[in-house]
Amino acid sequence: MKNSIEYIEKKYGDYIINIHDLIGDDDPSKLFYFLMNHFGYLLNPEDELDLKDNRIAIRKRIHILIDKLGPLFLSSRQVIEDKNELIGLQGEKRTTIQLPNEPVIFAANHGFKDDVLATVLAAKRHAYILFGSVPQFYNTFDGITAYANGVIMGNRKFKPSRNSTVLKSIKLLEKGTTDLIIFPEGVWNKSPNLLMIDLWPGIYRIASKTKSKIVPICHYLDENNNVIHTVIDEPISIEGMSEQEGLSYIRDTISSWYYLMMEKYGKSTREEILQGKSFSERWEEELIKRVATADRYDSEIELSADFRPKDKVREEDVFASIASIDNVNALNVSDVINAKERVKVKKREDFQRRF
Repeated sequence: MKNSIEYIEKKYGDYIINIHDLIGDDDPSKLFYFLMNHFGYLLNPEDELDLKDNRIAIRKRIHILIDKLGPLFLSSRQVIEDKNELIGLQGEKRTTIQLPNEPVIFAANHGFKDDVLATVLAAKRHAYILFGSVPQFYNTFDGITAYANGVIMGNRKFKPSRNSTVLKSIKLLEKGTTDLIIFPEGVWNKSPNLLMIDLWPGIYRIASKTKSKIVPICHYLDENNNVIHTVIDEPISIEGMSEQEGLSYIRDTISSWYYLMMEKYGKSTREEILQGKSFSERWEEELIKRVATADRYDSEIELSADFRPKDKVREEDVFASIASIDNVNALNVSDVINAKERVKVKKREDFQRRF
């Protein structure tokens, strides 16, 4: 009975929308029932985060092992970049940073299969992972390694769970003995025009409440998927900033490093990138390849979990309001027709919610 979908749905039904929250687009793996029966309780928003000193001590020892063996499990070689070289300064290399004694929040950009492991390896210090890819946790071996390292689970489809991740993260940092890893974009950045998509405000609220510094980590995977170029930047403080200012500061800091690495390691000409195809066709091919690398993909959440601030006016929303005008007449018909066509184009270009 415990190894049945019906049992799992009944036992954890209060914490999920449907079974796809747990398995994504795939069938249950061989590990699924084992992971659910042993670690399903992590989905409970009211579950107390286990922060016993002996448990954290064990996880820190496990982290030493992950740090040594982790590079063997990366699909691409990771290189820690010299920040001085990237900004054109000569002299001493700047690949490491000075971390404070207090816990920090490692904030990384999100966009390819190995970015979680690459972030763990770049951080060096032990850090719990704010883990939102539920199917990857419960339907792959990653769930075991992530649990051994330490996780704060969050079901992005379930609002109480999303809210609880902020509270649990605050409790973790206030404990004062370990760090936290967050991917503040929430989902992979699939936009061809944005270095980073809008950040979920949770990172600001956690940092503000705990007065923790944020360590930006930026990854750039070259076009041939051969090398993960990584920058670990100096800790930054958002103290005294508004939420919008703080989120913009974090996003701009990571984006700046991404741009510098893209300039250095990206394709040199537009012709090489497009390969004789339209931009949309080429980017669709790229996204299809990226999505195919995901161990377990949940299209339901990936098509909707990017943060879209309510006060941010989007071009497609403006066109949609014109396209939906009921009273069409000779004076506005051309505007309505144009708006409807623009809505179609914008929907096609909204790669973030198409893949």
